[in-house]
Amino acid sequence: MAKSNTSGKSIKKRWFVLDGATLTYSSSSSDPKNSVKGTVQLTKDCSLSKQVSDNPNNFQLISPGRTYQLVAENTQDMDGWLEALRHNLKKVREDACM
Repeated sequence: MAKSNTSGKSIKKRWFVLDGATLTYSSSSSDPKNSVKGTVQLTKDCSLSKQVSDNPNNFQLISPGRTYQLVAENTQDMDGWLEALRHNLKKVREDACM
């Protein structure tokens, strides 16, 4: 998957790992732990949005502090990421209500 900068002009390939309520992205697939570029903590206030653009595989992860512009390799990958993120966000919201 790729991530664009906040202006949306620069798109860089990143490797993402979703582990519970944490989405981590790295610059290298061969050594992801030592090339971590950032993490996103999923909270009950996060949301997802498919982006209307020239690329049908764009979507946004909207967190309280930042909006992440993400681009999947293809529609199937995008749908998989959206499903996994929605599932984990649902769990985060359920846990917040307890």
